[in-house]
Amino acid sequence: MEAILWKLRTGAPWRDIPKELCSWKTAYSRFNRWSKTGLWENFFLAYEKKLIRNGYSSTEVIYGVTSMQVELGVVKIEQLDEAVAAQLQRYTYPVMPMDIRSILKSLGVTSTTVKLQVN
Repeated sequence: MEAILWKLRTGAPWRDIPKELCSWKTAYSRFNRWSKTGLWENFFLAYEKKLIRNGYSSTEVIYGVTSMQVELGVVKIEQLDEAVAAQLQRYTYPVMPMDIRSILKSLGVTSTTVKLQVN
């Protein structure tokens, strides 16, 4: 999972994923498999629900989810309308690694931590 998040955050090619995270082929395969099963859509819906439960307004929730999508690289800021991009700066909700991990765990992702390999 960390390899996928690294790739999305940096925008680097799949083959540039650091080997200590996992093989790029494994990360690529998981990302595609999870995309086909709807995991990413479910992830953002769960994140939206979490923000609502925490008392954020609907406007803050919309911009919070969009902010996370931009932060993870799922949506590029250049793709957003200028007004949305400007508002995004106002309602940025900081992405917390524990938020990401807890939501992914609830969606059935079993491991989100780096496994160290001993040579």
